[in-house]
Amino acid sequence: MPKYKVLIIEDDPLLRELASALLETSGYEPLEAGDGKDGLSMAFAERPDLILLDRGMPDMDGVEVLRRLRANFVTTHIPVILVSGRHELNDRLEGLASGADDYIIKPYDRQELMARVGAVIRRTQQSLGADPLTKLPGNLVLRHQFQQRLAAGNGVCIGYVDVDNFKAYVDHYGFEAAAFVIQKAAQMLYAAVTDHGDPQDFIGHIGGDDFLLLSTTSKIDHVAAALVESFAALAPQFYSDGDRARGYIEGKDRFGTMRQFPLVSLSVVIICIPPGAHADPDHVAAYAAHCKTELKRDRGTGWKRFEYVP
Repeated sequence: MPKYKVLIIEDDPLLRELASALLETSGYEPLEAGDGKDGLSMAFAERPDLILLDRGMPDMDGVEVLRRLRANFVTTHIPVILVSGRHELNDRLEGLASGADDYIIKPYDRQELMARVGAVIRRTQQSLGADPLTKLPGNLVLRHQFQQRLAAGNGVCIGYVDVDNFKAYVDHYGFEAAAFVIQKAAQMLYAAVTDHGDPQDFIGHIGGDDFLLLSTTSKIDHVAAALVESFAALAPQFYSDGDRARGYIEGKDRFGTMRQFPLVSLSVVIICIPPGAHADPDHVAAYAAHCKTELKRDRGTGWKRFEYVP
């Protein structure tokens, strides 16, 4: 069973300490922040599986923290349980309407709190289809995000991200090393969007070594270039000294023929759908696969924008 991280944002040190001890005893990994500002910083840095958020904090209250969490692609899908001393129905409704996944009133029963924490995490994992390795949302959420943006009449740019020569790497180094490569690719995708994209951008893990990015026309090229460059700089560290010095590994291709495979790298196919256009996600994915073949024949920058052909 994975050890889920729970961030406690609570200005009362005693309550924060009690919640932390309870979570740790129940098998979770607790993280602590004493105010909204520190809580936001930790949420962006740690990307916890759930946040226990005190509503009544000074300076920045829980509702404002929640608003900022929901406005950024890094934290928008992290489930949040608001914890409050306010008992009125309107207060609970306001908290839930602000984007909270659950609302619990102080003083809370310890068993009830743990039951709610477990239920919210399970529900979120199921609804996101999140990959357990990268914790990025899966296909269902990606399709919803894509269709939602098109329905709003906004143009959207899609970046299909693929790890080149990954199967040969898995065969040569095994699944544990391969899992590390996938985790690093996800981290670099996060970093590239954070540094060069917009807060409203969206990233997901389609499966295996395939990722997807939703961004804007003005930003996506910069994200793709930074991502390809940062991964290329790190890729040699995934190899032994001998393989790194040679610049390749040997293995069988899909036809069973022994050949040399270069170091892993990233390919990013960019397809931009103009505002007001209609596009079927399956058709776009099929077109992207065709474009990916073309991109890999021309190993230039590692990324390329293609005009969408309906």
